Amino acid sequence: MKIYRKITKYSKKTEELLDEFDVSLLKIKWLKKLFLPSKNDPLMYNVYSINEYESNKLKEYLELEFDLNNFDYFLECYYDNS
Repeated sequence: MKIYRKITKYSKKTEELLDEFDVSLLKIKWLKKLFLPSKNDPLMYNVYSINEYESNKLKEYLELEFDLNNFDYFLECYYDNS
């Protein structure tokens, strides 16, 4: 099973998924420090909201601009069983 992590971008007006950005290159250890998952989610399978603090930290490693006024962003996890 391969795990993928993506940042998803949703419209605040329509809640429509507009874009996905693969961030699998980011180490889980670093993500855990940034998002502080609960002990029940040690591998960060849950969905995490991205606010101003997280977006600023993520921009240090990714070529990605966040428009938090118009869009909602989340760190999401997917897996592939193939």
